[in-house]
Amino acid sequence: ASCGGGGYYDENPQPKEICIDKKTANLMGVFKPENFHAINIIGDSMRPTIEDNSIVLVDITKVTLEGSGIYVINTTTGLFVKRVHKNPNGTIELLSDNRHYPSIPMAQEEINIVGRVVASLDPNSTESYVRCS
Repeated sequence: ASCGGGGYYDENPQPKEICIDKKTANLMGVFKPENFHAINIIGDSMRPTIEDNSIVLVDITKVTLEGSGIYVINTTTGLFVKRVHKNPNGTIELLSDNRHYPSIPMAQEEINIVGRVVASLDPNSTESYVRCS
């Protein structure tokens, strides 16, 4: 998924397993591993919250907008990791934490929520994870 210009959804990804110790998983809110997917992300539009080349843990049971949060969104222009804001008129804005990126307006029918990001794992950091929800 992209934290930038939009990634492309691969219908036949080559899945790999990642191991997270039980204590860390519980701190991140991962109680049922089957409800979560780990997705590699590319780009700096969500910095400083999510770093380029991080792995995000996505709760795939959260496919509707529930308050503020970071979501993985599939759109006609790509697969994004963004904050999602629903406007009173029903339109959606995809927002970046990096102020150098503009918001992306979308109609609600143009998006499909894959899930809500609950944590980010930065492979280059000494911290084990960053909780995103």
